[in-house]
Amino acid sequence: MTSLLELIPVDYALRNNLVPLSITDQLITIAMLHPENREITRELEFLTDRNIFPVKWELPKIQEEISRLYQVTHDDLDNILKATYHYLDSKKADQVKMRKVEDGTVIEWLDDLISEAIVKRASDIHLESFEDSLKIRFRIDGVLIAWKKSINYRKETVISRLKIMAHLDIAERRRPQDGRFTMQNEKTTVDIRVSILPTIFGEKIVLRILDKSTLNLALENLGFHTNLIDNLRKILGLAYGMILVTGPTGSGKTTTLYSALKYLNRPEVNIITVEDPIEYFLPGINQTNVKPQIGLTFASLLKTILRQDPDIVMVGEIRDRETAEIAVRAALTGHLVLSTLHTNDALSTIIRLIDMGIESFLLTSALKMVISQRLVRR
Repeated sequence: MTSLLELIPVDYALRNNLVPLSITDQLITIAMLHPENREITRELEFLTDRNIFPVKWELPKIQEEISRLYQVTHDDLDNILKATYHYLDSKKADQVKMRKVEDGTVIEWLDDLISEAIVKRASDIHLESFEDSLKIRFRIDGVLIAWKKSINYRKETVISRLKIMAHLDIAERRRPQDGRFTMQNEKTTVDIRVSILPTIFGEKIVLRILDKSTLNLALENLGFHTNLIDNLRKILGLAYGMILVTGPTGSGKTTTLYSALKYLNRPEVNIITVEDPIEYFLPGINQTNVKPQIGLTFASLLKTILRQDPDIVMVGEIRDRETAEIAVRAALTGHLVLSTLHTNDALSTIIRLIDMGIESFLLTSALKMVISQRLVRR
C-alpha cells in the first residue's frame, strides 16, 4: 500500500474528499464524495498515470478511512489541511504553496523553475515547444535569457501540469487559453498569469510573474529624475485632465500607473480602474476587469464607471477610438484620467490619438501630461 500512499498524498485526499482503496498497474479504485466530478478524476489520472475507477462514499466514511490508511488522528486533519499546499476555488484563483515533494516529480521541477525565476526577478517565463524539445527562457530586465538547467520531462507532461494549476482544459490543444494561479510560502505570495498559444510543434506557454513582495509602489522608486517626479506630483494634484504613460509592452507602464494611484489614494476620493487583467490588487481602490466574451470591453466598462461618481479613473490601455473618446470626455468633465498607450515616444502619443479620431482642440484641453518610458537594466 506504500506506493498508493505516495501517489495520492494525505493532503490531496483531504482537500478533495477522497481516499484510495486499491491499485493495480493500470487502475486505481478511489472512494469519492463526488465521483461525478470529472475534473478531479482527470487530474488523478494525470498525477498517477493510471485509469481511475471512482466509487461513491459519504464524507464521514471517507474521513475515517483516511485516518486509518494514513495513520493520522482526527485532530490532525485540520492541521494537515492548513499546513499543506492547497487549491482555492477558481473565483479566488488557485493557490499552490511552494513546497518540496518527492524527488523527480514534475511538481517539484515546476516549483524549482518558478522559484528560480522569482529569485532572479524575472518578469516572465517562456516555455516554447519545438519538434523534440521544450525551450525555457526567462525575461530579466527586458531581455530573454535561456534557462541552463536540464529538462527531464516530456513537454506534454509539463504543459498539462501547468494547465491543471491554472484550471484550464488539459484536453484543449487547438485554441489559446488564459488562466492564473497563485504561489505562496511563508514569506511571499506571487500571482502567476498563464497564457497558452498553439504552435506548429505544440503549445507555447508564457507565465507572467507578479511578485507582490517586490512591488514598492512609491513614485520615488520609479527611477525617474527628481524634476520629473516633482512635475508628476503637480499634475496628479489637478482636479481633472488626462495623464498618459507610453512605451512598449513590458516597459513598466502599469507599475507607473499603480504608483500614481497609490499616491492619489485617500479616503476622500473615489478611484475606479478598468484593467485587462488586474495585475495587482490595490487596497481601497475599486478595480474592474475587462471580459470581452460577455461584452465587458474597456469602452463599455468606462461608460458604466462614469455613472459611479468617480473622482479618478484608471484605464489599463486605450486601444480604440471609442475608449479614447470616452476617456477624453471624462477628462474634460471633472475627472482625472490615467491610462497607457503603445507609442514609441511622447510626441507620437498625440499623433496616435488624432489618428484615432480625437479632435486636436479636445486634446489641447484634456491632455495634461505624457510620460514615455523604458526599462533600464540593473
